[in-house]
Amino acid sequence: MQLDIIEEVSKPSKWVSPMVPVLKENGDIRICIDMRRANVAIIRENHPLPTMDQLLPHFKDAKLFSRLDIKNAFHQIEIHPDTRYITTFITSKGLFRYKRLMFGISCAPEMFQKIMERTLIRCEGTVNFIDDIVIFGSNEAEHDQRLQQTLNILKENNVLLNNDKCIYKVNKIVFLGHELSSEGVRPLKKYIDSIQMFRAPSTIEEIQSFLGRYKEVKVTKSVTSNDIIRLLKEIFSRLGYPVTITADNGRQFISQEFRNYLQECGIILHNTIPYWPQQNGEVERQNRSILKRLKISQVERNNWKEDLFYYLMMYNSTPHSVTGKTPSELFYKRQFRDKIPSYIDIENKQEDSEVRDKDALQKEAEKNYSDRKRKAKDHSINEGDKVIVKNFAKENKLTPSFSPDIHTVVKTTNNTGDVVIRNNDTNTQYRRNVVHLKKIEGEWKVVNDAQEGNVPNLNEEPKRICKLKWEWADHIARRTDN
Repeated sequence: MQLDIIEEVSKPSKWVSPMVPVLKENGDIRICIDMRRANVAIIRENHPLPTMDQLLPHFKDAKLFSRLDIKNAFHQIEIHPDTRYITTFITSKGLFRYKRLMFGISCAPEMFQKIMERTLIRCEGTVNFIDDIVIFGSNEAEHDQRLQQTLNILKENNVLLNNDKCIYKVNKIVFLGHELSSEGVRPLKKYIDSIQMFRAPSTIEEIQSFLGRYKEVKVTKSVTSNDIIRLLKEIFSRLGYPVTITADNGRQFISQEFRNYLQECGIILHNTIPYWPQQNGEVERQNRSILKRLKISQVERNNWKEDLFYYLMMYNSTPHSVTGKTPSELFYKRQFRDKIPSYIDIENKQEDSEVRDKDALQKEAEKNYSDRKRKAKDHSINEGDKVIVKNFAKENKLTPSFSPDIHTVVKTTNNTGDVVIRNNDTNTQYRRNVVHLKKIEGEWKVVNDAQEGNVPNLNEEPKRICKLKWEWADHIARRTDN
């Protein structure tokens, strides 16, 4: 309160958050507020934070560097009185709230970054990431002139610096996990060492994080048949025509245009069973990993396309936990070159047959584990059986789970559970999985109204039967006798 950062609250508040103490690197204690619940009500500006890839081009030809650190950066931004109530927190001495921007508010970093970018917009050779400001120049005169201009701008706007953390006119400086020098930019050694010393996975969850196959992703604004064919032509020009393609039942994959193109290329198309995505489980598993990467990119306000391509590069160049080889090496018969130094053990080079055997054993073990977990068992549906089919298009909650229409099993496949059934009324055939079917025991036949006899008309409205009250019976009888 003496520094005019917080103020006491003397009346009930709509929001009250708990207090969390955090120890700083220098031994001081930083009081933080757990704003997770309150952040839900805050509308963010979504101002993007710069990435290192965006900042690197600015340091071209830089020889001298200075780094300025803003002291208590967020506390130098005042909060409007009408919105201070959302920062209210509870202590042993009562309720208090912040008068200035604080750590824990979801929009604090982007708001501060936006303010500093506008403040330093006239300063050439100056970049900032939140409260860190770097000034650089190709020679001493240029550096000093830019540094002085930046200091004057900060002074005009009453920005207080932390002189203990400021560094002036050096040939090498650390910024955002990278070392900037006259020789260029390189990652810090401690980050390289942590990757090189990364231990092998030891749990099922860690192993699963490394599982998968070589993947290739294309970004497109639409998924019509023409767009899919155009993308496949580009892929086939590099990799050649595959023997088969497995796709779901999207309109673009079942269209006659798409089928004609694959037929011209000599490719066999396998469409998965409707409502059974597990048949193409490898693709579905890869989609889940890609979606997770896109969600992380969205949270970090990064360019999702760049993050996606970087993820694919890292994935395809990471050794598989089972085969010991990278997906790119198994696919292209060569290793991808990335930023991480690698050592190739030529003497213990494995043949493809050994790799395939190890992969088959791992798949068999995973299948057995999954079958035990799901309590899977062989189905009892055979050709000629009468079945009813699961109803996927329910009109309301009263619609039965299985359609009453009777179907006959025409063809079964024991290995995959793929079943071909025929509607007994329309003779239309469908492909379904055995989990979508329920076997009917005994003889069944359709009975019409004529065979059944007198069948009540369910559409006829019920009529009320009127009866005389018992006390009126004698009176009516006497009138009848007269």
